[in-house]
Amino acid sequence: MKTTLAFMAALVLAAGLDTVQAQDRKFEWLVGGGIDSPLGPNEFKDTFQTGWTVKLAGGYYLTPQFTVGANVSINRFAFDEDNFVTIDNPDISGGDLSVFEFAGVGKYYLMPMTKVVNFYVLGGPGIAHFRISDFKFRNIAGEPVTVEGSNETDFMLTAGAGVKYNVTSRWGVFVEGRYSHLFTESDDTSYLPIRIGVVI
Repeated sequence: MKTTLAFMAALVLAAGLDTVQAQDRKFEWLVGGGIDSPLGPNEFKDTFQTGWTVKLAGGYYLTPQFTVGANVSINRFAFDEDNFVTIDNPDISGGDLSVFEFAGVGKYYLMPMTKVVNFYVLGGPGIAHFRISDFKFRNIAGEPVTVEGSNETDFMLTAGAGVKYNVTSRWGVFVEGRYSHLFTESDDTSYLPIRIGVVI
């Protein structure tokens, strides 16, 4: 009986220490990756395949449930040759699209940060560098053709939601989906990254 009481007291003490540590936290750091789905316009969806994404982010706790910070991410979409190639052995290379994002992000946790499972919403403005690499292929006559790539930098907005699981008071894991909208020179471009990662 005494052993059981001592064990329960230790658990209560440990939980209390975890709560204190969580409440004293001032910063959070996140790293993660996942898949990226093209949304629009139709030319974007038809030209590129579902891609991959990685991100690094940091936030400062203004309150126990609200952080402000920055997000840096890379999004990469491969050219979808299946929708365009009509000749044998076209010898295609390049044509991939890369988007490098830098965004300011506000994040609001729906419950106190001491909860084991917590949901959050986020959003903010940013800048995105949009790059398409040179596209090379052979035409019907077998001659090499190069289509020069393009670069542009645009304003963007991002918004999303996610869930965080606190493994301990010091670190956890997260899953989030985020809608990104770029105000590109022709039609606006949008895509949906879904990422999983670690937060400390």
